[in-house]
Parts: sequence; C-alpha cells; structure tokens
Amino acid sequence: VAINNASAITELWVYERGGTAGRRVRLRPGADCLGAVWSQDGRWIAFTQNADDSLDGIYLVDAGGLSTPRWIAKKLSPSAFIVPSSIAPDGKTLLATTVEGNNVQICVLQVPEKEGNLAVPKPITGSDAAHGLGLFSPDGHVVAYQSNETGRPEVYVCEWSEGGFKGVPVMVSRDGGDIAKWGRDGKHLYYSSQGKLMSVEITSRPALSATAPTPAWDLAALGVPPNRLGNALYDLLPDGRLLAVQKGPEEQNPTQANVILNFDEVLKERLRAARR
Repeated sequence: VAINNASAITELWVYERGGTAGRRVRLRPGADCLGAVWSQDGRWIAFTQNADDSLDGIYLVDAGGLSTPRWIAKKLSPSAFIVPSSIAPDGKTLLATTVEGNNVQICVLQVPEKEGNLAVPKPITGSDAAHGLGLFSPDGHVVAYQSNETGRPEVYVCEWSEGGFKGVPVMVSRDGGDIAKWGRDGKHLYYSSQGKLMSVEITSRPALSATAPTPAWDLAALGVPPNRLGNALYDLLPDGRLLAVQKGPEEQNPTQANVILNFDEVLKERLRAARR
C-alpha cells in the first residue's frame, strides 16, 4: 500500500491480508516510493525511490521486511524517470517504464547477481508513440502493455521471447483502454475503459489472439475513482475477485476549481472575522 506521510512523502507499507498492523519499508529520507510491483512468487517487491538525486532508481526488497532495499538500476539520465511495472516468473527479469519529457518507453532489465552492481535498462519500444506499463503474463510468454500509437491509449498484447517482443502485437481493447491486469489463470486480461473493467480471453496457440471485450465490473457504479498518472485503484485477487479502492459516501469527482488571488490577505480577513 502506498501511503503519504505528514511530509507528503509517499511511503510503502506491507499488510498481511485480513490484518490491521502493517510494516513500513525502509526508505531513504525524503524519497518517494512509487510503482511497487510484486514478484510472482510473492517473495519480493520492486519499486522506485525518487528524491531527485543520484541515488534515484529501482530498488528490490524482500516482502518479509527483513532486508534493506537493494538498489538494482539507476535512471537512464538525470532528467529521466523510471518505474518498474512487472517481474517475470524467473524473478530476475523486470519490465519498467521510462519517462523523459514526451518520450515514454518500455525497458527491460536483469537483476544483477552481485549486490552493488547496477543493471542498465534497455529500451525495447520505439519513440514514435508512448509505450508503457508492460505486464508479464503468469507464464511469462506474453506481455500486455499500453500505447497511444492510434492517438489514444489502447491495450496490446505481444509474445515475449529471449528478452524482447516477438511477432506482431495484437490490440485487445476497443474505444480506448488502460491499466491492464492479468487473471491468475493467464488466459484472461482485464483493463479499464470508460468507467468499466473489461475482460478479454487471450489465446497464444496457434497464433496470438484475443476475444471481443466484455464488461466484467462497473467501476463507476462501485465508486472506484478513475485511473490517474498510470496508477490503478484496482487489482484482481487470485480467486478472481476484484480488489478496489472506493470513494467515500460523500466524495465526488471534482467538477470545479476556484483560484483565490492574494490568499494571505483573504486568510487574515477570515481570521479577523472569526475573532469578532
């Protein structure tokens, strides 16, 4: 769970399902923790620590909280940003999204065997469009990702082999889609579109293909807020049920923004009025 502390720093907390007590992952002072992803065996968590300094990059920590996070990859450049999106079943191969200005790409990297060494992320998508949020299927043979090459975000799948994409990608969403999530069976892929969580069935033999999308859950009706900046407020539990963050009963999406000029004077006047 990502939780903002009193200093507006995003921390990473781990809770046992059904429990109430959590443990905080040890972070560098002043560093935001972003984009946490689990290894498929549940033993490790990869995430980004970002404090706008030379130690920014991807870190790996054991889910039991016994180790200090290990730095495994740095940013491609000082002005870039990198966040992990998926760990392959082998536990060693990671997909990450790199952002530098308007250039958004998917990178692959290998966890260094020796502690202290840093992996060099390798871009595997072009710069003709924004590509990101790559997600390994449970067997590691297919990757789902998001791209705006049609002019709007859509979800694609492509076969994976020897550290890169293989064959022609298949667009599985219709009318826009983002934030893909694999079902535990490896056959069903879910993504959000226009307030709904859609489901498609993926087949890799004899050729990679996808069924027509069908609605699985109505996120808007459940009060699940829209995705923001690549962050989804939902996931799929191993038994196929939906896990989601809901808005409070009185909480609504913002529909208006007011700009107050000379706010310090307005505040002083309100304080004076309150004392009368």
